[in-house]
Amino acid sequence: MANIKKILFVIPYRGIGDIIYHVPIFKALYKKYNSKFTVITNKSNKANYLIAQENYIDSIEFENFDRENLIKNSYNLIKKINSINANTLILTHGSKRLTLPIMLTNAAKKIYFGRHKNEDLASFLINQFKQKFPKVEFDKNYELSNINIENKNSIFLSIDSNHNQNNWGENKYIDLINNLKIQYPDFKIYINFAPHNKKFFEKLTNKFLNTQNIFYTDNCSFDKIIKLISECNFMIGNESGPTCVAALLKKKTFSFFDYKTTPQSSKTIYEKVEFFPNSISADDFINYLDKII
Repeated sequence: MANIKKILFVIPYRGIGDIIYHVPIFKALYKKYNSKFTVITNKSNKANYLIAQENYIDSIEFENFDRENLIKNSYNLIKKINSINANTLILTHGSKRLTLPIMLTNAAKKIYFGRHKNEDLASFLINQFKQKFPKVEFDKNYELSNINIENKNSIFLSIDSNHNQNNWGENKYIDLINNLKIQYPDFKIYINFAPHNKKFFEKLTNKFLNTQNIFYTDNCSFDKIIKLISECNFMIGNESGPTCVAALLKKKTFSFFDYKTTPQSSKTIYEKVEFFPNSISADDFINYLDKII
């Protein structure tokens, strides 16, 4: 593969963590070929906030990868790829609805990762990369260079997830927040949930509305949320995008998830994350937290 020149990644994954899992692959190929990449991906994974300023990224483009309107979406994807004139195209998900249209594009080299099923995505991507690029040196390094990290006496809570099975529960978070207010009276507490899920947390929002040092982030832009996470002393949240960001920034992170439905091995890529079954009681978690923080 010595003649690899202009590389285009097609990354259809939707999750914030999903784009983060590609970072070591970007770094390895950039170190090998010294060529910046164009990335076509899904807008929901926030790639434009997370990796757009990294030195290995030339540009980020967005397309619709949904199964609905498949013919239209495939046509738009082919058109976008052909306009980029990439020498090498790397598709990191091997579904037929993506591999078939990509076969029709003008990229000279096309590299297809296998079909990702229910296994851990981070491990899947690493294994596929090593198979496709056996001579490229690989380092499992997820760090980003474009985010400043410091502590400003704050706590960040992410109390919902797009994967609802991971959610810990509103009443448990209310008990936790009451405890944090006592234990950290001078700390700011930021409470994050998706704006469209605010209706599920009315009891919590009403209870702490206008409470000193408690702030809600549902109206914040994602780059503001990244900044707040980068400044927190520690983060507590359901296994979700903000948890992945906190882990990426090597913040002390406590995360709840459903052991039955969420793969566990991706959680080992981060250094400062402790995971708990979302069945743990508020009292048990608070007692644990009081002992180690």
